[in-house]
Amino acid sequence: MEQQRIPDKHFVIPGGTPVSAALDLARTIVRRAERCVVKVRRLDHVHPPVALYLNRLSDLLFVLARCVEQEELVVKVTSNVMENLAGTNNVSGEIVNMMTLNKAMKMIQTAEAKAKEIEVPMVIAVVDCGGNLVAQHRMDGAILASISISLDKAYTAVSLKMPTEKAAKPASPGQSLYGLNTTNGGRLVIFGGGIPVFDKGVLIGGIGVSGGAVEDDITVAKAGLAGL
Repeated sequence: MEQQRIPDKHFVIPGGTPVSAALDLARTIVRRAERCVVKVRRLDHVHPPVALYLNRLSDLLFVLARCVEQEELVVKVTSNVMENLAGTNNVSGEIVNMMTLNKAMKMIQTAEAKAKEIEVPMVIAVVDCGGNLVAQHRMDGAILASISISLDKAYTAVSLKMPTEKAAKPASPGQSLYGLNTTNGGRLVIFGGGIPVFDKGVLIGGIGVSGGAVEDDITVAKAGLAGL
């Protein structure tokens, strides 16, 4: 049991759980008995194994108490994690604070509807909070270059936690982030069409749109965001 339990690297405060508290109390009673044996030995003969047994028993109770605390801690932490994971689901089963395929498809559908409305074929990309692709859609007639540009816009929006058009000014000559678009293999885009996606203040991903003029890309990206 001593080999299996997590070593204590700090002073042990007994009674972490009801069961360990009972074991710690038992240990103090055994220790008291051990002290009584020591007193008796000064006056009379006591069979030697008695004191040895009480000493080892107190150590056993100490290890038992620590193992129980450890097991209950694991159960408690596991339970808390499962509750937190369960709490990320709403009544419809949709995961909140996370970009899912369902959410990405909703954004893409509304973005495509806006692109059709303004009659500009687009490529729409949605990434998660790590900049990883969740879904991408290329409308008929959209240019090939827009495939990578839309993905990079979504990635940039997540990386900078801001719409891509807002990155243009600080990245212009003489400004603090001049040359930003040349970093990360040129993946960072500093013109409009990329927007970060937040859920209750938590960044969960980004949407990137490419295919038309910058103003068109921004319009379609905002439409996609509204769809979520």
